[in-house]
Amino acid sequence: FARAERDLRAARPLGAAAKSFYEQAEVSSDKEAPKELLVAMTSDRGLAGAVHSSINKQIRAELHEKIAAGQDISNVKIICVGDKSRAFFQRFFASNLIMVGSEIGRLPPQFGDAAKIANAILTCGHEFDTGKLVYNYYKSVVSYDTTSIPIFSQETVANSEKVTVYDSLDADVVQSYMEFSLASLVYYTLKEELPLNRAQG
Repeated sequence: FARAERDLRAARPLGAAAKSFYEQAEVSSDKEAPKELLVAMTSDRGLAGAVHSSINKQIRAELHEKIAAGQDISNVKIICVGDKSRAFFQRFFASNLIMVGSEIGRLPPQFGDAAKIANAILTCGHEFDTGKLVYNYYKSVVSYDTTSIPIFSQETVANSEKVTVYDSLDADVVQSYMEFSLASLVYYTLKEELPLNRAQG
């Protein structure tokens, strides 16, 4: 458990750096009905309690809010990272669920694991404009905040006004950065989950 906390402290700067790029570049989609991707960052480990269900409930609340506003949610897709969210979304949003990654959280996450998850997100078949990784921010053994990190497609980033001022940023450079930054964000969120999963057993 102590190791999980140490690993998390080391991973947080990686997540902060990747988040900072999107904030500084002011990346956003101006499409009227952008395709969205919601990624539930849970795991296979830990008790099926509040830690995992809070992520599921936050995504459900967001989708219900869209429905209440008269929006079509058929362009919103869900990926479950970890088996703990599979049953929930198969029950409530089966038509929106496109992928489930299992064997998550049983062992301490490595960057290579995050890269595989990031690649699965980028090649999931849903060409999203915007999205988010929904995860639990670890505060202590008994305290966490359910929050999210925005993610964007390569096209959305490449067309961002502040990004287009850099002449040297061709499509290959943007693609390479997108792959690395998404893997970094996934790795970071996996590390945030680990102490909570260890605490739950």
